[in-house]
Amino acid sequence: MVDLTATSEFTFTLLGDTWAWRQRLVEEFAIGSTWHAQVSSAYQVEFPDDMLPSSCDGADAVRVLLPMATRPKRPLLGLDIRNSAGWGCHLLLRVSIAAIQAEYLARLRDGLELSDRFSAGVPDALLEAISVFTPDVYKEFDPDGKWSPDRAANYLSAGLGFQVTAEETVPLCAMQAQAAVKLCTALQEPEDPLSSSEQILLAIPRVEPRPTSVGEVTRVVQEYVASVAEATKASDRGFLVALAEYGRRWEVIVETVVPLREPTRITIVEDRPLGLQKSVTRQLVSLGDARSAHAQFRLTDPAVEFSPIGKGSSIVDIFGNPVGVPYLEGVRDTPEALALYTADPDRPYYLDVRLTLRPTLEVRLVLWALLTLVVLAVAVAARARGPELNTLLGLVTVPTTFAVALLLVREETSLAARLQRGPRLLLLGAVAVLWAVVFARVI
Repeated sequence: MVDLTATSEFTFTLLGDTWAWRQRLVEEFAIGSTWHAQVSSAYQVEFPDDMLPSSCDGADAVRVLLPMATRPKRPLLGLDIRNSAGWGCHLLLRVSIAAIQAEYLARLRDGLELSDRFSAGVPDALLEAISVFTPDVYKEFDPDGKWSPDRAANYLSAGLGFQVTAEETVPLCAMQAQAAVKLCTALQEPEDPLSSSEQILLAIPRVEPRPTSVGEVTRVVQEYVASVAEATKASDRGFLVALAEYGRRWEVIVETVVPLREPTRITIVEDRPLGLQKSVTRQLVSLGDARSAHAQFRLTDPAVEFSPIGKGSSIVDIFGNPVGVPYLEGVRDTPEALALYTADPDRPYYLDVRLTLRPTLEVRLVLWALLTLVVLAVAVAARARGPELNTLLGLVTVPTTFAVALLLVREETSLAARLQRGPRLLLLGAVAVLWAVVFARVI
């Protein structure tokens, strides 16, 4: 075994061409909870001989710092990383990953061979600050990401240790917006108000040494915007794409052992937010993480199903444009699962899959049948008199109430309960009305 973890050289080689060694991605979304989907991302990894350094000649395996994927800058829940070869996988600390990302950006920067002014505008300290920033810190000051001058001023004042006024942040926000447009164009994604490379003010409090005055902050922002503009004119998207990427996301870099001359599967398991809005969940699928990609969405609750694509559910790119053939070469759409496959080299890097969840037909029929029965019972109770009312109470009201109670308290998943909330509240209200009518007639 050859140890390649002493430096980041091999990691940078892997970052330079991820499709050369990530052969296949199989990503499965298991949905059965109201709050999270369990996502398993299995990467088939195999290193070509021409990517390996000469020190690996004759070796059977290598210990590497493997950049498996990028993930949004948010907490990881239920994380587990597995190696099919049986070796352990250890996720690097975020500060270590940020340092590797900053070094990679610095190499791309120096490779452009532009002016000294360009290099001075994107110094190593600023690149590391961009990489290490996490959005939750800024959300404490600006929960909805609207970027008002007073919120930005409060964030800078708290992070820098001196007072920054709202009036002083207005021109700074205008300047950073110029860089944001160029970075979004290079990355080919919509603007992100919480990206530390597009909104460079987010990274300023993480720069070491920190600026000590508003004048220093202004100088940092001006030089950064000028450097982004110069890189844009150089028509080399590599640095700009990486810079924009690391403002939004971070590399999942794991230390593990990979056998040579045979494929290995590295699997990342995590819980992602379901983000259920009414009955719709939106999940981002990274189709561009490997040469070919499979994505599957499945439900673990037999009482819930997907609406068909085009009839409630949809597959779009990050700009909201529908995606289908030829980019998706295989689609299997059933009420229980949605499966996608593609190896088209021109496919969108990310898919925004919007899935509408609903109770199965059998569950819906039971709910609406019970509701109809209760409504009819209310109508009969309103007209019944004397012995008829006693008969109604014994044969209809009590059994119907028992059936409704059994339906409302039966054991099921939180997802099914969430999707049936509206009809169940309506059913509970109808039973309440039924008993109110009965009591009123009896009294």
